[in-house]
Amino acid sequence: SATALVTASLDEGFGIPLVEAMSLGIPVVVSDIPIFREIGGEAALYFEPRDAGGLAAAVHQLDEPGEWAKRSGLAIDQAARYNWADSAQILL
Repeated sequence: SATALVTASLDEGFGIPLVEAMSLGIPVVVSDIPIFREIGGEAALYFEPRDAGGLAAAVHQLDEPGEWAKRSGLAIDQAARYNWADSAQILL
């Protein structure tokens, strides 16, 4: 029942919380760091991690008509790129 996953992380190893949230159709509003760009793709909304105003603006963007539903659909599609079977195959 979350409206969004919002994180202002400065550094991450992968971003599993993004994949978990997006797989449930929860839009993500995240720091503009390379790993979040890779994981969130076009589905995520981004902000500079030390810019409180940018964070607030990105969250408020979800209030625009149709934006939450659009981001929710994009999130599900983006999260589908990641699954345990493929990850295990790559690791092997």
